[in-house]
Amino acid sequence: MPVMGPLRERSPDRSMVTDPDDVQAVLAVLDDGDCRAILEATDEEPMTASELSDALDLPLSTAYRKLEELADVGFVDGGPRLDGSGTHATEYRKVLADVSVSVSAERGTAVRVTTRE
Repeated sequence: MPVMGPLRERSPDRSMVTDPDDVQAVLAVLDDGDCRAILEATDEEPMTASELSDALDLPLSTAYRKLEELADVGFVDGGPRLDGSGTHATEYRKVLADVSVSVSAERGTAVRVTTRE
């Protein structure tokens, strides 16, 4: 399953991230406690930035910033949520299934990212 973020250099199956800047971006997101908490919170059900802010005790601006970082590496996906009043909010769901890191003299550091369908 392909990575959906705007990462630059990937293998033909688009799951392997090899560009050093992109590898660093993926690893930085995984190292961030707030990003990991958002991934855990959106594992079962999609949530809006406001819901995540409340549930995780994050400032709303931080929730939006972390969601953008997660979307940039293809770990979350956002879509509209319609309610009965006709208002629209973006809800985010985790699409990340698995991440593995490999280090070799030939290829350097690479990250394989698989996503849910």
